[in-house]
Amino acid sequence: MKKEVSVVMKKRVLSLLMAVVMLVLVLPVMSASAAKGQVFSDVYRGKWFAKYVYPVSEAGIINGDGKGKFNPGSKLKRCDVITMLSLSAKTPEELKEYEDMELCPDSKKGQWYTKSVNWAAQEGIIPPGENFRPKDDITRMETVELVYSMHKAHPEVVPLTPMRDPLTFPDTGGLSSEQKEALDACTSGNVIDGTGSGAFDPSGLLQRDQASRIICDMLELETWEDSKIPEKPKPQFVAPTTGYKNGATYVEFDPQFFNGKIALANGRLDSAASYSSILSGQNAYIAVNGAMFNHLNGANTTYGSFVSNGKVLRIMRPDTTGVKREAAFVIDSNGKASIQWMNINQRVARVSSADGSKTKPIASVGVNTTVSAKDGARMVYTSEFASKVSGKVAYAFAVDSSNTITKVYTSASDVPVPKGGYVLFTRVARDSWTDRFFTLAEAGDKLERTFEYVGSTVQNVQTLISCGPTVLKNGAIFTNYASEGNYDSHVLGSGLHMLIGVKADGKVVIAYASGSQQSMGNIMKSLGCTSAINVDGGASTYLNCNGKTFITPSRSLTNMLVFTKK
Repeated sequence: MKKEVSVVMKKRVLSLLMAVVMLVLVLPVMSASAAKGQVFSDVYRGKWFAKYVYPVSEAGIINGDGKGKFNPGSKLKRCDVITMLSLSAKTPEELKEYEDMELCPDSKKGQWYTKSVNWAAQEGIIPPGENFRPKDDITRMETVELVYSMHKAHPEVVPLTPMRDPLTFPDTGGLSSEQKEALDACTSGNVIDGTGSGAFDPSGLLQRDQASRIICDMLELETWEDSKIPEKPKPQFVAPTTGYKNGATYVEFDPQFFNGKIALANGRLDSAASYSSILSGQNAYIAVNGAMFNHLNGANTTYGSFVSNGKVLRIMRPDTTGVKREAAFVIDSNGKASIQWMNINQRVARVSSADGSKTKPIASVGVNTTVSAKDGARMVYTSEFASKVSGKVAYAFAVDSSNTITKVYTSASDVPVPKGGYVLFTRVARDSWTDRFFTLAEAGDKLERTFEYVGSTVQNVQTLISCGPTVLKNGAIFTNYASEGNYDSHVLGSGLHMLIGVKADGKVVIAYASGSQQSMGNIMKSLGCTSAINVDGGASTYLNCNGKTFITPSRSLTNMLVFTKK
């Protein structure tokens, strides 16, 4: 609990707040007053210094930069701190009587800080007749010395009431006895602490956030509760930019303003429809064609892993598609975009409804890819892929949306996929010990599914579309296509390419251009990207931004990447 503020201090703060209403004076960085109710865009709930900044600001002692920011990490000058100390004891009106003095040779009349320096010199807080060095950065130890000197001159304003034993630090052995006395008084009065490493760092430069804490505790002002501190402001929407450069038509945007998702033709994997049909009802602000698919085999088999709104829709299987490590465009749950190189490993554990025991998870469980009759893979089918598991299965679970097993199948055929749920199955029995995961299961058991994005620096994946090949990786042109998988000549040759890349500042660039695959890396680099991948192109190429269509496909599509405005 903060100790009770003295009567003198209450009167001083009240007079300061009354002066705020009348003040028009503006000073660089450290203003003479702060508007009551002022909100800083960089001081919000969750920041350690927020509870100190606002009460000191409302007391008229510290202000922002005049542009809505407080700049908590900015360094302070000696003139800034002496101004704060003077405003702790005097109103701006009262300080005007010190404007025409020159009690320190380097603080001439007409400077915004001179009256505060003169006040401090006259009060004996700093030595008169000596240079004050007002424009020098101020250290943590110099700040402590000024606070302690202020305490000795005005104990009714800065009481430094002992609240704990003085703190000791491993790096203060070189301090003078006077400095140690000042530091003991300030740490005992809970005005300053050490750094996170346990040291004091006496020569470290004072920051604005640290100063707000010192002033708040020095004056024994009540800190603000979280409920009173403003929440983090939402950034203002910035519209995407479009253009043409080096043979590429592009759209560039900040992903924090958009939600990305995968739009499937007819709501199903491996289904085809016109781009207009796929986009119907999607409310797309930006839309681009997605991963590659085989339009010649009649099955429209789509090649790529998909995650949409946090739901894994498909995991490509390296053992059946030739993929070694997938190149993927990813947006995480914080709205940050990146290009990643990964394989997705799904693990599934079963929790017994009888005793709560949990099995060892089975690993490498697929999602929504075809499993042949003799394929022993463990697989999950959802309604986005099939209405049933056609053919025979050795074991299968029907699972509802809460991951509860509703039915257990053994040696069954054509197992239906429940709406909103899924089926976990294997077509081939292995051995009695390995198959215990299935054979000991009962309706009512729960499944726990986890996904590891192996090789990726991002695990909180919200949206993902994999394709390839990579054309730009960590700032370097990438041509080692075979390291990612088996791409045919149509993909690697010259033609019309659609590309997705991410810049160092996190912005996303979607572009299409004609040329060799190798030239695409140079194009994306010229557009500012650090990493970029190829997605489907050729006759599938489509790009739209905010109602403007740049190019349309000449065939049906199976999937699209869509961005809606938040």
